[in-house]
Amino acid sequence: MIYAAPPFKFNCEPHHPSPPTASPTPIENRCGVIDLFYVGLNSGMVAARDIDDVFNSFVARLGTRKIYKATAEPRSAAVTEAIEGMLFRLVVAEKHALKRYVPI
Repeated sequence: MIYAAPPFKFNCEPHHPSPPTASPTPIENRCGVIDLFYVGLNSGMVAARDIDDVFNSFVARLGTRKIYKATAEPRSAAVTEAIEGMLFRLVVAEKHALKRYVPI
């Protein structure tokens, strides 16, 4: 048995693409730049360590903050780096403590 295809109705009106949107706002630009920094650092960490885990995301987040703050204001970058250095040491110490005292 052969089935006949139903007739198609074509819309003959020309397709007009939507007009270009306005240029992005400064907040959208900042978010885009931060996203590019983060993705680049995270991908670099995965390529360097050959493993994809939470540690890569953490380091990429810290690196992104440092790069972005360094371009904004040097004094705030120095303060941020000091605080993040202490936080990073705390996370590394916690990781070692978990490896030592929590059997997996």
